[in-house]
Parts: sequence; C-alpha cells; structure tokens
Amino acid sequence: MTVVADANVFLAFALGDEPLCRRAQQLLLGWHRQREQVAVPLLFRAEITAVVRKVVFVGRVSHEQGRRHLAKLLAFPVTVYDDNDLLLDAYDLAEAYNRPRAYDTQ
Repeated sequence: MTVVADANVFLAFALGDEPLCRRAQQLLLGWHRQREQVAVPLLFRAEITAVVRKVVFVGRVSHEQGRRHLAKLLAFPVTVYDDNDLLLDAYDLAEAYNRPRAYDTQ
C-alpha cells in the first residue's frame, strides 16, 4: 500500500519536542515496519530543509543538531512525485478560492 505523508509528520518525528512527536514516531516506524511506500510531493525536501533551518534560526536547536535532524529526514525512504497536473490544479484552486499562493492548495 502507498501512504501520502505531509512534511509536518516527518518534522514532528525528527524534532522531538513537537506536541505530536510520539504519534509521528508511531506512524513513520509503523509504515517502515509494514513496508509501506511513503509518497511525498516534489517540494517535500525543500520544505523540511526550510523548516529545520527556521528551527535553528529561532534558537530551538543548534546548527549541528539541525543538520543531524535534516540528515535523518532526508535519509527516510520516500517516493517523490512530480505531478504537473497537480500543480495546474493547485493554481486553478488558488484562483477559485482567492488564495495568495498556489502552494497551499496542493
């Protein structure tokens, strides 16, 4: 089976001090044990990199800790999907719902 995961699940898993950390750990480790294929969108790696950097910038973790968290996240086995139709639909949905960014409608 394939599951589609949001970057926030991975971030909660890696950062450890997030409110849903334990649940994220259960999900990711369960998917790994069950050999589930984890699908993520094309921007997944850029998104987790940006959030980990922000966590470092605001002082929650050191640069070195952030780098270790990011390395752990980037090593998790995921299948990245690049879908132009999804991007076109997101663009149209942003217009239909008067959203400033198409990213939020994907």
